[in-house]
Amino acid sequence: AYLDETRLFGIIKTAMAFYEALFETPMPYQKYEVVYVPQFRIRGMENVGMVCMKEDFLAPPSLMTHANDLQHRKVIVHELAHMWFGDLVTMQWWNDLWLKESFADFCASICLKHCCASDHNVALLLFRYFLFVFISHYFAFVIVARCPTHTLNKSMSSSLPCSTRSLTQAFSVEA
Repeated sequence: AYLDETRLFGIIKTAMAFYEALFETPMPYQKYEVVYVPQFRIRGMENVGMVCMKEDFLAPPSLMTHANDLQHRKVIVHELAHMWFGDLVTMQWWNDLWLKESFADFCASICLKHCCASDHNVALLLFRYFLFVFISHYFAFVIVARCPTHTLNKSMSSSLPCSTRSLTQAFSVEA
């Protein structure tokens, strides 16, 4: 595994300054750690003051494509956004998880646009990403409009569901 600490810390410092200005609140925690986890099944997961990420992001620059590099930056700034919106301010219960994740995606996108404005590759990849999201969401909305679906905000009992499968099914589209 390869880690370019200077690059990683540069992204985090720039994004942290951006979020502190955006939210008009300093970093809410005394420390911020990034841990790369072998065989981690998701790209990233925030905890208070610490983020876990896939070890796959530790590829040497010579092996990392522009798309992989952008994805790594996006995960870094997405998870960092959760320090303010997701950890400091959090939803009342699990049925609003979509809001926390959507807002972190939104914040990550404007953060990347601000922090990497001079990088033509990032601008082009962000454009392609938004085009893909727009097209995929358009078709999802067309499907949802034509068939019965589950509600987006499903009521939950006072205890956690016995499996995550029951939670993810609550938000699936049935054809």
